[in-house]
Amino acid sequence: MTDCNEQKWLFQELGCRKVEVDFGGGYLSSDGGGLILRELERHSGLLRDVAGCFIDYRDQRYVEHSVRELVSQRIHGLALGYEDLNDHDHLRRDPVHGLICGKSDPLGQDRILERDKGKALAGASTLNRLELSAQAIDARYQKIQAQPDEIEELLIQRGVKAIPRRSAEIVLDFDATDDPLHGSQEGAYFHGYYGDYCYLPLYCFCGNIPLLAKLRDCKHDASDGTVEALQKIVPVIRRRFGRKVRIIVRADSGFARDAIMSWCEENGVFYCLGLARNERLGERLKGNFENLRVGIKEAKVEMPCRSFTYLLGVRTPFRSFLLIRTFARPFGRFSSRDFDRRGFNARPLEAAFERTA
Repeated sequence: MTDCNEQKWLFQELGCRKVEVDFGGGYLSSDGGGLILRELERHSGLLRDVAGCFIDYRDQRYVEHSVRELVSQRIHGLALGYEDLNDHDHLRRDPVHGLICGKSDPLGQDRILERDKGKALAGASTLNRLELSAQAIDARYQKIQAQPDEIEELLIQRGVKAIPRRSAEIVLDFDATDDPLHGSQEGAYFHGYYGDYCYLPLYCFCGNIPLLAKLRDCKHDASDGTVEALQKIVPVIRRRFGRKVRIIVRADSGFARDAIMSWCEENGVFYCLGLARNERLGERLKGNFENLRVGIKEAKVEMPCRSFTYLLGVRTPFRSFLLIRTFARPFGRFSSRDFDRRGFNARPLEAAFERTA
């Protein structure tokens, strides 16, 4: 954003028409679409609630940027594509960003110090102190303390609130994926499966609604933290929908862990987890694979799955599993399921298979 002393430029005429460039338009911004975010926040109050999860130890007599304004500035900047804190040394001059963040004077003319006039928002160093306060605070610089547990609980409650109210069944999809790193970032380790330096965050979704996102380094097992996440998410779901709602945990074979299954069984939660193939299972179910392959080829299979029991470990109980033959996975897929305790209805699978065939 530049203030130009020369207000008009003249260029070569186009026939009988004069070509003129006028710089007298005042303050300009390329982020006018951010005003939609301002309206969303006005109706939802999400950032207001997030700001309430911080403790501000600053002397309010000398505060020019409230916690709510700082949180709003940082999150709206991320939403508009400004990931680096350095970007805010320029964005702080943008009146549209000042308006989005709720500044009474988005032009910044009410700042106390003369050097700050025209800069309505906080600079990169102030926002950096806000982010670092999540790790520790001190008596001089980092005086705004984040409450991570309260923020996480708030976001889970907001996510559960977005689930349709009349839902009789709620499926929680857990997954871990790579977040590639560039440079010497903290916690950067090489992951053999993804073949790169990365983080390995844990995600939980209900449909397209995010309920949890936990940042981790890639030294962890994919399923680490799943039980703790369920302990936070399931009670919130039951407070909103009651204990009659059917909750199903769904994930791939990286989450087929006895701790997760045992917790689900003890707390009345269903689960459908993939089971990694191994030589023992392959040898045991070789005949089932062949029969399913031949039956599907001849269109004589009534139901494309088989049930069997399997022991995951020495100190774990026997559990029922389904061998499911799908067209996308020509060699079958093992699925651990906990539906048989209250009855497992195979008719939906048969109907689905008949439609596919």
